[in-house]
Amino acid sequence: MSAPNAESSASPGDASGAPAAPLRPRRRALRWLVVAAAVIAVYAALGFLLAPRLLRNAIQEKGTAALHRQVTVAEVKVNPFTLAITIRGLEVKDLDAPRLAGWESLYVRLAPWKLLRRAVGVAEIRLVRPYGRVALDPAGRLNVQDLLAGDGKPAPAQPQASGSSLAIALDRLEIEEARIVFEDASRRPAFQTTLGPLTIRLTDFRTHGGADSPYAFTGTTEAGETFKWSGTVLSDPLRSSGTISFAGIRLPKYEPYLKEQAPALLVESGTVSLDARYDLAWGAASRKLTLSGLEVTVADLSLARRRDRARVVQLPRIEVKGGEVDALKQVASVKEVHVLDARLQARRDADGKLAVVEMLQLPPPAKDAPVWSWSVGTLAVERGAVDAEDLVPARPVRLALPEVNVRLTGLTGRPDVACPMTASLRWGEKGTASASGTV
Repeated sequence: MSAPNAESSASPGDASGAPAAPLRPRRRALRWLVVAAAVIAVYAALGFLLAPRLLRNAIQEKGTAALHRQVTVAEVKVNPFTLAITIRGLEVKDLDAPRLAGWESLYVRLAPWKLLRRAVGVAEIRLVRPYGRVALDPAGRLNVQDLLAGDGKPAPAQPQASGSSLAIALDRLEIEEARIVFEDASRRPAFQTTLGPLTIRLTDFRTHGGADSPYAFTGTTEAGETFKWSGTVLSDPLRSSGTISFAGIRLPKYEPYLKEQAPALLVESGTVSLDARYDLAWGAASRKLTLSGLEVTVADLSLARRRDRARVVQLPRIEVKGGEVDALKQVASVKEVHVLDARLQARRDADGKLAVVEMLQLPPPAKDAPVWSWSVGTLAVERGAVDAEDLVPARPVRLALPEVNVRLTGLTGRPDVACPMTASLRWGEKGTASASGTV
């Protein structure tokens, strides 16, 4: 028998065997892949399966304990790969009503890479059909008064914020079809209104540095009243500017509050629309709260004396233009006020009381009420009409003035300033009169 060949007897794993060397890194890579897959699988299981249950239980238990009201959540979803959380069907019961607050769904997606810029990053927040209820009972107590009062213990001292604190960066906020219900049982009759559906959009919000963040609000009430609010905002220091608009505000709806300001006055009809630009700054260096370019239109306003519902004033249209208001300095000015096609029922009753004077009687102002400075560039009453009636004489006197025009300029709250006036009127078919002077 011949001896075995040296080459054929060498094993694949010998030092001289070339195929063994590449297998080691492959095996190591395979082991790392298996470990990574296991870690990802555990992370996914914790995120998709365990985290939603823990979050749902925590929201319900902690929320109920903190609010002293039952909190329920229909569903929680977590996506650990996109760092997104969805909370559906949150409901908070009130102490005296089925609902205090809640929403259909809340979606939050984080942006952790913003930590590199020392910011708590949120890529998106989307809140769908949130609901809130604010109510006053007959004694004027708020339905959440117990939450505002707290437990009576002094709040712990908060450490002063350092310059290295993290900022908040929110890329996009959307609130869709929000509704807020307000009920006031302390009024007679009780007052109730629903604000909504309300839509809010905010983009690129930052609490530190950067440009001001744009935002927009739009909404309606159950009575068809609408409002729009858009502009920019910055939180540090706080500043905001933009435009605000209200349309179709129905004055009779707010009768329970108007009655307190003018007890003898009854607002039978009337709608108000308003447009203005606002500027707000609230920082350590300066503070400002102003309205500019204010325009107000009042349509179909009808005023009556409350005790007998005698209609006294009808104002088809009032136009206010060029308003400027400085809330902190308590200064207000208006360029023009036009009262068009007004009709006044000037009646003196048999007891000598004038209906218009009685109707406009106001309660005395509070002692600490702020004193405003005001001025009106021009007040013009155009194409007005007066129906005068005096029931004091045995034979009542009646006089109709079908066209009255009055123009005042330079009106002000100062008692020492005289205002130029021109006036003209017509009665009958050919009777006319005019006057000019100062008031």
